[in-house]
Amino acid sequence: MEWGNQFQIGSEKDGAVYKTQVDIQRGTMQIISMVKLEGYDKAKNKGLEGTAWDAKNERLYAAKERKPIMIKEVEMSKNGITRALPSAITASVSDVSGLEYHAPTDSLLVLSDESKMILEVSSEWRVRDRLFLTAEWSGLRDDIPQPEGIAMDNENNLYIVSEPNLFYKFSCDIQND
Repeated sequence: MEWGNQFQIGSEKDGAVYKTQVDIQRGTMQIISMVKLEGYDKAKNKGLEGTAWDAKNERLYAAKERKPIMIKEVEMSKNGITRALPSAITASVSDVSGLEYHAPTDSLLVLSDESKMILEVSSEWRVRDRLFLTAEWSGLRDDIPQPEGIAMDNENNLYIVSEPNLFYKFSCDIQND
């Protein structure tokens, strides 16, 4: 699905994700739809922390940062049917600070700031792999201090943003034998 000028905006205060249409020429934004995430509101600074979008299956993923950590999958094409990621998946992380959906592998990437780790979770909701964001792992000389955002591009490059104003790019080297 081509998004064009459509954006999803998460509100930690409301525990909701808004689908919006932005008209850049007029400088306006219109709310098209809204998904209220049960249990994500009234969490002060521990609520909605990350979202990811599976365009092919029209699924929204939304993470609640902590106390308790929750990751929900909302099927937008099926009137918002929701299922929650089993808590056993997130037991190895102390918080969630970002999400990214990787379509080629049908995986959800779960970023944890405090655990300095990315979990790769399959569509069957099993942990496939972990990437540690600490010194001496993944070619890092130092720990990534406070990873807060995650994204991937069409060439399988992985991007991490971290406070204070740091940007990391991880690339796969594919070797043909």
